[in-house]
Amino acid sequence: MQKKLLKTVAFRRNGSSLYKIAKMKKILTLILLFLTISCGKNNETDLTACDQQMIAKFKNEVTCPYDPQMSRFLGKGMYRGQLVYFIDIVCIACNTAPPPKVYTCSGAEIPVTNFYNTVTGRIRVDACGNN
Repeated sequence: MQKKLLKTVAFRRNGSSLYKIAKMKKILTLILLFLTISCGKNNETDLTACDQQMIAKFKNEVTCPYDPQMSRFLGKGMYRGQLVYFIDIVCIACNTAPPPKVYTCSGAEIPVTNFYNTVTGRIRVDACGNN
């Protein structure tokens, strides 16, 4: 019994590769568990009040369900330090022009030149409720 206990203590002390592998498995399991729990979907809580307002304003202009091959979507980004919304087109086979104007949360329309260089942090807003 003591020999087995001494071997176990020696196994843990000498930093053998089996001990390191077992420890790494535990760490990876905890990391995966954390990522699985923290990456859940929250459909409504991810949308701000302004997002919801813009979704209502442009509901007839977006394509639902969203199709990554060809659709119109509501997007948002930063333009000159303020949050703006825009309708953009996704079409892999088309040569489409960028949106000529953006909208603030208050509904003000702002004409934009050089859209891709001036509107930064662009993301698609889930206007179809899919996330």
